[in-house]
Amino acid sequence: MTSKRDKLTILLVEDNAGDVYMVREAMDEAGLTPNLHVVQTGIQAMDFLHRRGAFSGVPKPDLVILDLNLPAKPGQEVMAEIEAAPSLRELPIAVFTTSESERDICGRYPRLRSMFALKTPMVKELVEIVKSFDLFARTA
Repeated sequence: MTSKRDKLTILLVEDNAGDVYMVREAMDEAGLTPNLHVVQTGIQAMDFLHRRGAFSGVPKPDLVILDLNLPAKPGQEVMAEIEAAPSLRELPIAVFTTSESERDICGRYPRLRSMFALKTPMVKELVEIVKSFDLFARTA
């Protein structure tokens, strides 16, 4: 696992360009400089995690920040596939979604190391959320 001084490699799975921008800005504001990779679909996320096709040379992420409402393959399916793959199961997953009703999603995948955060348009709150993601990845 990454040491506290190392730069994290993060896979952000998000199809909304505005949310990607906000996460990048919050990371900058928080003083975090991860090696950030962004994919827009659940299919791309699984290809990245298994290093298939266009993602054959990518590094294994230290953290996956996962939106649940994705095209082609929803986040719940991505979590189920990660849980089913022993080589991926140890990855920390930060579920990052707009739906408060999905707060219990992490409990549905007991073999995963996961946390939940609700998306917010408030920059100050988002900075705290990305800091919690960073801490979670370093201690998970």
